[in-house]
Amino acid sequence: MSRARPVLTVLTLSAALISTACSSEEAPVCAPGRSLACTGPGGCSGSQVCNPAGTGFFACTCGEPDAGPVADSGTTPDSGVEVDSGVEVDSGVEVDSGVEADSGIAADSGVAADSGIAADSGVAVDSGVAVDSGVAVDSGVAVDSGVAADSGVDAGPTDSGVSADAGPADGGVVGFIPPAGTTPLSFCIDDSANRTYGPNDGLAWKGSLSYNSATRIVTRDLAWSGPYPRVYDDGPYTQGGHEPVNAVAGDHRWCVTTFLPTPNQPLIFEYGAESSMGWIWIGSNATFTVPAGWTQEIVAQPLVIPAHGQIDLRVSIDTSNLAVGWIFGPGLQPVRVKGTFTSWWEVDAVDDGTAGDLVANDGVYTMVLSSNVGPGTLLPHLGLLQAGIDAEFVIVFGGVEYRGTVVGWPSPVGLADGVSAELMPPGGVWSATPILRTTTFGNTIVRP
Repeated sequence: MSRARPVLTVLTLSAALISTACSSEEAPVCAPGRSLACTGPGGCSGSQVCNPAGTGFFACTCGEPDAGPVADSGTTPDSGVEVDSGVEVDSGVEVDSGVEADSGIAADSGVAADSGIAADSGVAVDSGVAVDSGVAVDSGVAVDSGVAADSGVDAGPTDSGVSADAGPADGGVVGFIPPAGTTPLSFCIDDSANRTYGPNDGLAWKGSLSYNSATRIVTRDLAWSGPYPRVYDDGPYTQGGHEPVNAVAGDHRWCVTTFLPTPNQPLIFEYGAESSMGWIWIGSNATFTVPAGWTQEIVAQPLVIPAHGQIDLRVSIDTSNLAVGWIFGPGLQPVRVKGTFTSWWEVDAVDDGTAGDLVANDGVYTMVLSSNVGPGTLLPHLGLLQAGIDAEFVIVFGGVEYRGTVVGWPSPVGLADGVSAELMPPGGVWSATPILRTTTFGNTIVRP
């Protein structure tokens, strides 16, 4: 609201003074209600109005100027707070009622505006809408409004909320950097023919070497005490994996590249392979030599797991016809068979008329290979025999291998007394096959 100043009324002399003529009817001198501009007391700008009779003008008066419409029709600028301007409103500028005048600075609709003081003293008042001041204010903390505010000044890249890739330009994959002064040693287990092994099956390169998985450094350990290098199918070590540089991830060739401190004298390593089930290397242990000062990669002979065959095997042990010196106690000594076809894992031979056993409780214990290998069995990664590949095995009584002295052999060999073997091709019938011995350890074998 505004206060009206007192109206000053001053009588002035003019040629339009009220007539004192004596006639009973005076002639009109002006149109009733007509207003003329005039100069009032003190030089103020005023007006004088013709009287209703038209016989003359009232005295010149200087009243309060018309300020125009009320600034806010029915609503004060500050909700519930009266604003005292203390300053005369400029009658030459019409105030837009209901529309806030844009002074170039945002007015806070929740704070009383003092018209005697600048509405914004240089500090932005938050009206709920971002005001572009033309200069970006950096508080030191990024405020994520969901929409990037344009400050008018290019302050550099906008933080999207996602960490920038500080790694290499190839997508963030960081390859392993070989330790300085080392020689790469690589080894593989090739299961591409059968594709039965997975990352949780414990495939490892076992031998006269000890491995540090954090540094990938391997050292010679003649005691075979480990730990041994695990093998992987995750691609080259130069691209985030563990395999040689030419490896392909997911091809079922499980490999590893390790790093040996380059020796100053030749080193000989002996090795094989194992899984979580046990030793799976086929044949005699393999070896390789690292020459003194050699720095190029050495690739050890791999283990290539043969494709599963289709020939079944049945081994029978007649406990009443064992070699001299062997006494069997029924029910006290479990009878088992282990060999290359079981990865040297012991499997039961039974005498209960099941799993290929012909007659229950006749003292003849039987192991049929197809009942013990393949999906759903104790040995899911293994299969039937393949033609042309020797099947090496040993009988075990109560944890003791069935071995003894045989003429012509310098050390105990696998015994065949009371043992018989049969083979059955796909769609065929069982037929007896001779039991032979290997020339290395003297283990018993059959040849499909």
